[in-house]
Amino acid sequence: MLAYFPSLYPDELLYSAIARYHITTGNNAQKQTIYDLFGNSVVCATVDLPSHLGILSKNLNNLYSVDFFIQNHTLFPYYIPFLKKIEVERIKRYMIEGSPWGMVHSVLGIPASKVKQPDCLKFCELCIHDDVSNYHEAYWHRSHQVPGVVVCPKHREILFKTKVQYSTRSKKFEFITLTEVLNDKNEKMSINPSWMDHLVSVAKQSAVLLSLENSFINDHTILLQHLNRRGFITVGGRIRFNQLIESFCQFYGNEFLKFMQCEVNRNYSETWLHKLFRGTDTISHPLRHLLAIRFLECDFNKKTLSSGHKPFGEGPWPCLNKAAAHYGELIIQQCKVTRSSKSGLPVGEFSCDCGFVYSRSGPDNTYKDQFTIGRIKHFGHVWKGKLTELNTLNLSLRARASMLGVDPGTVKRQSNLLMIHLEKQHRRDISLQKNIRWERFVISLKRSKASQVPIRKLNPKDYMWLYRNDKERLFRTMDKYKIKSNIRSQNIDWKQRDETFLNEVERAVVEIKASVKPQKITVAKVARTVGGNVPIVLEKNLSKLPKTNVFLKKHVESTEQFQIRKLVWAYEELRATEYFVQGWKLLRTAGLKNPLLKKVEEKFEELVLK
Repeated sequence: MLAYFPSLYPDELLYSAIARYHITTGNNAQKQTIYDLFGNSVVCATVDLPSHLGILSKNLNNLYSVDFFIQNHTLFPYYIPFLKKIEVERIKRYMIEGSPWGMVHSVLGIPASKVKQPDCLKFCELCIHDDVSNYHEAYWHRSHQVPGVVVCPKHREILFKTKVQYSTRSKKFEFITLTEVLNDKNEKMSINPSWMDHLVSVAKQSAVLLSLENSFINDHTILLQHLNRRGFITVGGRIRFNQLIESFCQFYGNEFLKFMQCEVNRNYSETWLHKLFRGTDTISHPLRHLLAIRFLECDFNKKTLSSGHKPFGEGPWPCLNKAAAHYGELIIQQCKVTRSSKSGLPVGEFSCDCGFVYSRSGPDNTYKDQFTIGRIKHFGHVWKGKLTELNTLNLSLRARASMLGVDPGTVKRQSNLLMIHLEKQHRRDISLQKNIRWERFVISLKRSKASQVPIRKLNPKDYMWLYRNDKERLFRTMDKYKIKSNIRSQNIDWKQRDETFLNEVERAVVEIKASVKPQKITVAKVARTVGGNVPIVLEKNLSKLPKTNVFLKKHVESTEQFQIRKLVWAYEELRATEYFVQGWKLLRTAGLKNPLLKKVEEKFEELVLK
């Protein structure tokens, strides 16, 4: 346990506090300071997203928790609002437990982003004056080190650049205090005075992001709402990107966007603005979110961006089931809103008590929009009852379609589905009949055993019906009650069957594994692949087929094993065409989604880091 660690100041980087600790303790070597704090001399000095915080908190006797370090003295809160919860938990784990060099930054997409980290650490003269007055020493403010920030959010003053590098790659173990560089020739950053309003906005909104506590902000719906308000979305729901990009570039100016490393090439059809407004899974840098929010004049704060937006207005909404007596009446009380993965527009799902469920893309711009259907998801019992009734009348296909509010093809398709449903119902009735016959037959078996009267004479109708429709179960039941039948031989060579089935099952497993895309190996899948009469015997008599049973237990896959096999297959497919396999593309090719099972995630990280 450490006997001393300096008090952390408001908005101070943890890097700054460790640098002050090094000066105060008088350690000659930086590595000695790192060893004192972390118990390991190879922990690197990191300005923005430090790691091994769990060890540091423990060595300080939990004076500061790891959550306190992360939330108040690192730049991670700046990225949290635009990440998924699973990604946040993963990065936090790396920061607490430690990770390979650059792993945290790689997960955030920082190395691949065109918005690069600052070259050096910065400070504000007026902040130094305030810090010395209040705390008797100057320190590095984290709000000054955010990418894109060149103005102090508190004093609106242009920041000074120092010679202390933001990236500590060349000096991995060196912590430098602000006081040590104040006597150097530090120069103010050079900017165009006409950019000042934009720069102040970026600085202040970046400070707001740092102040939010684990807030997951899905700003995509809000952005689409303001796009629609500004006329950048067509009636059909498409974004007018050419007009949007032109207005965006005029608002900021090409030189400013280039300075912020957020320039937009008008000749490209897939710029960062396209990805941001389409709401793709690609991580966009927070700076780009801030520029889009300012351009659309959104009121950026925790309350407005985390609150729900109602693109379909207040309820109730109309039921559009033309077969119902309440057609067009405002009786639907709830609207489930999701987001389209393709267009990024809100999609409303409306469910009525009559079973009719429909959806449409939004937002609603006029009163008439609420009476349109994008897609019918469920027709419901009222609609299907009306269809059954109309099918008994002498009406044309178009006439029935008009009365039901659908096209003729839908009427034809749903009529066929109703016929299939009736056939299934008939089969269920047969199943019910079978159960009744079985109950009577078992009673007859007990009476036959007691009276010694042959079962075929005691209950011939049920016996013959079960013989034709459920022979295997009939013979097993008679064996149970030790009643023999002269219709079949009771002696089955299960050893011979085991040998035969084993060959068939081995062939089936080889065939499944040879599939173009991986298929999960299960007993049912193997049985279907073998075909014939094997599936029934195989699934019901495995205990009598020892060799086949052992082989299946060895090759049948769990969900975890199957997902790992899919990952390996997807990795080999991608490596055949690409030099470097990206994590998101590997998951998409394998058909997997987060969160992954533990061993699957370990295999995924192993393949990505190859």
